[in-house]
Amino acid sequence: MAKYLVHIFFVVLAILAVVVFVSRQETTVLPTFVKTDEIADVHTSKVKLTAETIVDISEEAQEQFKADYSNLWAHLNHLYSTNDVERGKEYYTEDFFKSICKNKHLLQAPNIIREDISHDVVLQSWSWDALVCVGVDTQVILKYIVKDKEPYYTKSKVAFALLFQGDHWRIDGMKFIEEKKYNIK
Repeated sequence: MAKYLVHIFFVVLAILAVVVFVSRQETTVLPTFVKTDEIADVHTSKVKLTAETIVDISEEAQEQFKADYSNLWAHLNHLYSTNDVERGKEYYTEDFFKSICKNKHLLQAPNIIREDISHDVVLQSWSWDALVCVGVDTQVILKYIVKDKEPYYTKSKVAFALLFQGDHWRIDGMKFIEEKKYNIK
């Protein structure tokens, strides 16, 4: 009996050694929080924020919201131009990601490039734990650059629901309420 216990002990020890060895192997995939976001790094837009919520929002939370909101739009613009859902997936909740994956199929060359110029965000609801917010971007100015044509602008109104997951805000729902041509002069 003791002889079998010794064999079992060595088998378990060998399995444990293999697991430790495999887990220590170098991986080339960096965790999301370590990666740099090239799309967001080169993007700038003006975000004006007004809070009409019952819960008071700290200045720090407002600044993070503005930065994250601008980054969200950087990835939405990239998605619009290329259909590349993978590049911005950390900015979408799982349900929103599934929704856009159903509608976006093939990667495409960016024939139309969309840039967001400015936003006028009105937060209408902010949860007490600062993990959910609902609002309306009352004046999104978008610039569309089409190959071999003059760029044109639109003015939109966009309703949204965002969730704070991980270390930034993610889109849970978004709806363009209206979009009209706009003269930026």
